Amino acid sequence: MGLPCAADAPGDPDPELIAALKKDEGLRLKAYIPPPSCLAQRPASARAPPWTVSYGRARGIQEGQVITEATADAWLIEDARAHNRVIHAALPRLKRLAPG
Repeated sequence: MGLPCAADAPGDPDPELIAALKKDEGLRLKAYIPPPSCLAQRPASARAPPWTVSYGRARGIQEGQVITEATADAWLIEDARAHNRVIHAALPRLKRLAPG
């Protein structure tokens, strides 16, 4: 797996990264509350455990929510692009590195 994004398009996630995230996170199409071991990473100020769906998305998810696999895939790409923008903004040198 190379850099988090393809060299020709800083916002596009590397397909290998997406495949690895799918494998590591697993897909759940119905909202659930993650196990306590996952919640231990949350700040103490967090109130209720987050409802989670897709490949681990917790932002804006509600109890009982059900999504399609196409939605899950789109959200994963969207989230990876958002993280790529943060990485590229914080580390300008990363844009000049070649994948691999």
